[in-house]
Amino acid sequence: MIELHHSTGAGAPQRVDTEEDLASLRERDGWVWVDAIAPTSVEVEFLAEQFELERLDVDDVLQVTEYPNLENRDGYLFVIAHTPAADTLRLRTVEVDAFLGSDFLLTIRSEDSPGFEAVDRLPGDARLRGPDGLLAVLLDLFMRRMRVLVDSLDGEVDRLESLAILGDPNVVEQIQALRRDVVRLRRVLIPQRDVLRNMVRLTGGFVKSEAARGTLDSSFDDCLRALEELDSARSLLASALETYRATVGERTNEVMKVLTVFSAIVLPLGLMAGIYGMNFANMPELEYEYGYFVLLGLMATFAIGLWLYFARRGFIGRPRVPRLDRAVGKGLASFVHLTLTPARSVWSLVATPGRDDPERD
Repeated sequence: MIELHHSTGAGAPQRVDTEEDLASLRERDGWVWVDAIAPTSVEVEFLAEQFELERLDVDDVLQVTEYPNLENRDGYLFVIAHTPAADTLRLRTVEVDAFLGSDFLLTIRSEDSPGFEAVDRLPGDARLRGPDGLLAVLLDLFMRRMRVLVDSLDGEVDRLESLAILGDPNVVEQIQALRRDVVRLRRVLIPQRDVLRNMVRLTGGFVKSEAARGTLDSSFDDCLRALEELDSARSLLASALETYRATVGERTNEVMKVLTVFSAIVLPLGLMAGIYGMNFANMPELEYEYGYFVLLGLMATFAIGLWLYFARRGFIGRPRVPRLDRAVGKGLASFVHLTLTPARSVWSLVATPGRDDPERD
């Protein structure tokens, strides 16, 4: 599906009839934004012909690229970015290919992703005019969605540390799922950081407005903070896994200790039973009328006395901590819904005065 948007420079781009000839639309005053969602190879070839894209870039669009990238071509800027997919079962990212020219922005998505539909509600603010400003806002939206996932890590790590202390057997699967998601996010954010940094450093060319540069600079800072939090989370998850192993080892030692205590209690009882089970002819106690009951009482006294002794020493009888039941193995996918909040609030944040202030925290 291909959508055409056109702007005369007086505000945000407005959707126009997709049947209208693209070449004639580009001849008008203003600039055009073409958004293609899961286009066919024929549609990609048509767009490549209309915008005079290089063959190498067309091949990158037709093949899913694992990493973000930036290429400064003659006539346009080719940007490959990733944003979280609307999938609550597992964490994955959606590739978005963007071609930025002086009078056009072409975005190609491998599948539909939240946020793009909100462009129709963009205010006609001077800061958002131009294709470079729109691309900067889209990249900022991608980073905001990434930050929502990364910010969810603290609570998840704390929860897993609590489960690790309790020795919940499900915690290993949950830790491994979260570590897998952390690695996946780092694999995307590291090259995306380089893309944002290089776009900020571009002097002149296709990123012209100071508003666009300020938005890209803010997104770059967010990406740096997200990577720092991911590195910290990796260490904390490894520590939580070691905590779980230590807890399991302690529980194993506790079991072995209890078994040893029971063996120590049974040992004198078995010794007494073994002595009076010997078949000697001259055993005076065998003639005693109440010998059987006396021996049972003596064995019970020994057993109770040893039990009380070991309990007082703390070898046995420690209170148990109840196990908590938790969901298993979804990692950060449980928080993808937080990135699907209405984009109106996102755009209002983007349009807040002072957004482009380089001195802001």
